[in-house]
Amino acid sequence: MARNVKNEERIRQIYETALNLFAKHGYRKTSVVDIANELGMVKGNLYLYALNKQDLYEKAINNSFTGWQSRVVEAMNNVEDIVDKFRIMSIKAYDYLHQNKDLRIIIQQDPTIFTIYPKEDRFPKINKNSLEMIRNLLKQGIEQGRFKEVDIDSTSEFLFSVYIMFIIRTYGKTEDKAARKLFITGLDILIDGLRK
Repeated sequence: MARNVKNEERIRQIYETALNLFAKHGYRKTSVVDIANELGMVKGNLYLYALNKQDLYEKAINNSFTGWQSRVVEAMNNVEDIVDKFRIMSIKAYDYLHQNKDLRIIIQQDPTIFTIYPKEDRFPKINKNSLEMIRNLLKQGIEQGRFKEVDIDSTSEFLFSVYIMFIIRTYGKTEDKAARKLFITGLDILIDGLRK
């Protein structure tokens, strides 16, 4: 068991180091050798964790997204009221990029990471999990009589699309501080619209 935890920690360290170097130097200028050197390992050992540089890049981003979702779930688990839980989910998910400088820079360098078109989605599992979080909260809110009866699937898709648009606007080129106020205002309107 301890070996597995140690291996998970090593994988996390590899992906975080890769993300940091991709953010610092950009995808093109960062090599697998650079990442291996930063980690104090040989290039060949990195191929135990990724097929190639592109795969390492995608896995590093995916790792960061997974951490993002874990923090959102953790924050929601500390709240009982479904309306507050929905608000916490939305705000924590939105604010995470402000706190994760490397991922924010990567998104500025590679805006195609986020798309509103499912066919172009490079991280379908992550986005499916995000949609599932929204669906579950909507379902719970309806069951508790706190939210109106809505089509859960289409409402979830709509809310997730709005969220993606705000992420793109806020972090896509440079950080747009005014967008956060707009996001909070929009969130209040959406939550008021969902309440029964």
